[in-house]
Amino acid sequence: MNCEIIRDLLPLYAEQMTSEATAQAVREHLETCPACRAELERISTPAPAAEEQILPLQKLQKTLRRRRGLAVLLAVCLTAAALSVLFFHVSKPVYYSAEGYEQLPSGEISVPLPSQATGWQVEYVSEPESTERFAVVLTWSTVLDRWIGKQNPGEIRLPDDITAIFSLVPEQRTPVLITDFGHPVNGGFEILPRLALGAYLLMAAVGAAVLAAAGLLLRRRKAGRVLLRAACLPAAWVAAQLLLKGTDTISWTLSRDFLWVLGTCLLLFGAAQAAVSLRSGKGV
Repeated sequence: MNCEIIRDLLPLYAEQMTSEATAQAVREHLETCPACRAELERISTPAPAAEEQILPLQKLQKTLRRRRGLAVLLAVCLTAAALSVLFFHVSKPVYYSAEGYEQLPSGEISVPLPSQATGWQVEYVSEPESTERFAVVLTWSTVLDRWIGKQNPGEIRLPDDITAIFSLVPEQRTPVLITDFGHPVNGGFEILPRLALGAYLLMAAVGAAVLAAAGLLLRRRKAGRVLLRAACLPAAWVAAQLLLKGTDTISWTLSRDFLWVLGTCLLLFGAAQAAVSLRSGKGV
């Protein structure tokens, strides 16, 4: 075969679309013809795409990857926030009043737990320059404890230097005397709830309103968009506190409630930032 026929067949040969006999004839010709070998190499080498074609595709791929990442972040934050709210409610303690006691031969004092209780805590209270030392007993149960089948511990052991035992149900504020061992207690005490969550809720609501109003006034500027994003943080606190505590701003376990609201707030804030970025088509 001459070179013109071979060059007509080279595109089919390169794509392996010729018969075996034709392919063999082309191979035999290529062994002796450098020009046809060069032509085969030329048509077998992909033509480089123009830079103006590559850049838009790279930009599109980068945008799609970023949007997928934001969608994953949004889903993770919302799922984690929902689990946080659920776990908060199922682990919230319901308190019970303890009753009765028994002096053990060892000198220790045994206080039986209510049948519903799955957990307990003892706080010791003593007055300066006084030999009186009180034990304040708290007992509780949670929905989570019942789900996992946690057993009643049975009793609480107290040391023998206790001069009085009280049972406390926080909502009742005033501890109930279980025993003073025949020695009347001088005075008394009261447990007061913490009200800080109400102040935090008010400050967050006001902060969200102020930042949102300022952001709307400046919405045509970059500063306005930054303020609107910033407003998501106090708004997330308001949402987190309402989801966890409702409209109840009284807390008997302030550290637990505060940390739980803070964690849920950050998860909701992350979800809000991801949602805003997805809507605007920009990265965080």
